[in-house]
Amino acid sequence: EKNPVNYSELLTEACEDAELLAAAANIKLETQIQPDIHGLGDPNHLRRLLLNLLDNACKHNRSGGEAKCFLEKDDRGAVLRIGNTGPGIPPEKRERVFERFFLSDPSRSNSRGHGLGLALCWEIVELHGGQLSLSKSSGPDWTEFVVILPVEP
Repeated sequence: EKNPVNYSELLTEACEDAELLAAAANIKLETQIQPDIHGLGDPNHLRRLLLNLLDNACKHNRSGGEAKCFLEKDDRGAVLRIGNTGPGIPPEKRERVFERFFLSDPSRSNSRGHGLGLALCWEIVELHGGQLSLSKSSGPDWTEFVVILPVEP
């Protein structure tokens, strides 16, 4: 069931939660969140989406690295960008990152993932009528995911 949701508030709360993870991993978390962006959705699912993406930005990063989280509204809807200075995703594996159980390179991650996080994110975004993609600006030293969700006027 979809209810009115303030994306800005949900993201602010998720970033506050992620600050602890970022600090523990020696990651600088930068946020820029446009206030009062609203839509319809399941707040629990959306919170899981945000925490998964933020968790990945911290886990798949280097010590002393950066994670950035931006939310703005444009003609496409609510646009969320979460990126990090991790090892990147090899070009030949980019189209598979949203598959269940896919690990782009288990040896390059400092975590023990199971390859379900991004698949779950994909499903949550789909349920909310949105889009999830790996940004074309991603390269060897920068990985950025983009979520676009419908907004309420």
